[in-house]
Amino acid sequence: MLQGLILEPGLFLWHRNDLPLNMQVVKMVLLPDDTNILVIDKDMDVLQPKWNRVIKQLEIWFQNNNLLINNKKTMAKLFHSNKISPLVRIHVVFNNSEIAYT
Repeated sequence: MLQGLILEPGLFLWHRNDLPLNMQVVKMVLLPDDTNILVIDKDMDVLQPKWNRVIKQLEIWFQNNNLLINNKKTMAKLFHSNKISPLVRIHVVFNNSEIAYT
């Protein structure tokens, strides 16, 4: 049992090392137990289509690597300046499941 616990994180890190190479128009922060995907734009009308392209790339990468995402543990966050009014959140859907905002 202990061997499996030690092996799993290592396999995960080895498996996802090529993720940034397969993503376009996005910045990524890879941590040992987490991945942050940053999609940036000043125009909310441009941000939604850009985000949809990123999601499609992620879905393909996960499928090609036989990995599943835990939608219950996946969260979206929106960072903005005070200049955006009213605040509009983009619609975040991964594999036909809506991702909640924190």
